[in-house]
Amino acid sequence: MKRFLLIITAICIASLSIFVFTGCPTATTDTYYIKFKLDGVDKNFDKGYTNYESNPFGNERGPATILFATPDDETGAEEPDNYIRIYFYGLDTDTYPATLTDANLTLRIDGGPTASTWSDATLQVRRYGAVGGTIEGIFSGGLDDGPIITEGEFRVLRAPDNTYPPIPTD
Repeated sequence: MKRFLLIITAICIASLSIFVFTGCPTATTDTYYIKFKLDGVDKNFDKGYTNYESNPFGNERGPATILFATPDDETGAEEPDNYIRIYFYGLDTDTYPATLTDANLTLRIDGGPTASTWSDATLQVRRYGAVGGTIEGIFSGGLDDGPIITEGEFRVLRAPDNTYPPIPTD
């Protein structure tokens, strides 16, 4: 009987040590977002443009790469009330100054007017993955109508090239 208890104890200790040292399995879900502070107020955009996409994404569309997100998942092809769209003219990791030839940003908050053409800004792309990977980096700067973006950060899905929802014509 002692031998039986000793064997059971050894098995329990071995099982427990495997569990403790290897940890519990965790779900591997990617989190995609474009977040920043707009005049000191936190903004977190973690959806795609409409119901076509569930994640903010970036891809090559013509000569530019787009990083795009909206916090509300609208249906149909309507332009959402809140969105941020960042263009940068490159396909690799680099720092892109905010000029008409290097980078541009469009922002719309709460259905208000669209603000674009930022100044004194920088976009730094730190990772530009293959399709299915991520595009990651940081950004900051002022917008032409006054708001200041600070602590901008993005991690978006690298979508297939030229994938973008239809733009309304009316």
